[in-house]
Amino acid sequence: MTKEFFNKFAQSVHAKLVASGGTFTERPENPSQVFKAHDYLEHARTPMMEGAGELGILWQRARIPKLVNWLMLNVFVKAFQGYAVHQFKYDRSA
Repeated sequence: MTKEFFNKFAQSVHAKLVASGGTFTERPENPSQVFKAHDYLEHARTPMMEGAGELGILWQRARIPKLVNWLMLNVFVKAFQGYAVHQFKYDRSA
């Protein structure tokens, strides 16, 4: 997030979160470890590209020209490689 973006869009939200007691720290190397350290278990992990494909928001429904599809796919694969949505549930037995 750039300083300009923060000042224009996020500063008011940030101020409200701080006023309600929120704190901000640097993102850990592996964010899922934060949940696991507090007795949450990971129940699902969906790679972003797989999720997008399952929702049908990729190429077929958008009717994007094949050349643009190919270029976008290469960008997405490189940019989002390794990104995923994780689902955690609290483990009450711990």
